[in-house]
Amino acid sequence: MYITYTLAVEKAFALKNAYHLPPVTSAAVVKSLMHFGVEKQGNLQIKFVNDVFLNGKKLCGVLSRIESQGDAFKLVVGVGVNLNTLPGHYPDLNTATSVLIETGRRISIFEFT
Repeated sequence: MYITYTLAVEKAFALKNAYHLPPVTSAAVVKSLMHFGVEKQGNLQIKFVNDVFLNGKKLCGVLSRIESQGDAFKLVVGVGVNLNTLPGHYPDLNTATSVLIETGRRISIFEFT
């Protein structure tokens, strides 16, 4: 599941808060996964600053950037969460995983977002 969101902000806000978006977003992903009970079936961890791991394998990545055009500033945040991906999609299951692989549970993308 991939999602990108954009926040139109003032320059001072963008410069002050851009660094905080990845860890805050990672925490929101963990909270969402907890809502579905994933932490009961595996070890959820945030790898500072922008990754979420499940059972020691990467489950989610968060990227952010500042865009500017003249006086207009935007904070752009992209989130990728491996929810229902099957094992064949990963060349190395030692480093990446999905909720489905680790827990045997499918999570509705619609409900998750």
